[in-house]
Amino acid sequence: MALKKTVTAKNGIVTEYHRIAMISVEVNQQNTILLYSYLSEDGRQIEKDYAKGKYKDIDSGLISFPYYDAQYLHPDYDGTMTIEKAYEWLKTLPEFEGAEDV
Repeated sequence: MALKKTVTAKNGIVTEYHRIAMISVEVNQQNTILLYSYLSEDGRQIEKDYAKGKYKDIDSGLISFPYYDAQYLHPDYDGTMTIEKAYEWLKTLPEFEGAEDV
């Protein structure tokens, strides 16, 4: 799962594909979400293809990993946080309002 929405960062970089890379629940303390935002869905596809063994030329410099912006977010504590709940929470943020599930 991921979200698709054009978002312009404070530094002017425009990203349009956003996925949760990690969720951490510190019991009775806090939740942390690590969000990766890619320039496009194509960047994420390169990572998926690499994981499947499709690319063998990365070490020789013939292909490079895609750019992504990583940010840690801290929703209110929820001891039953799930990936689905985390994506729903993201869609409550102004920058992800109206985002499409992909």
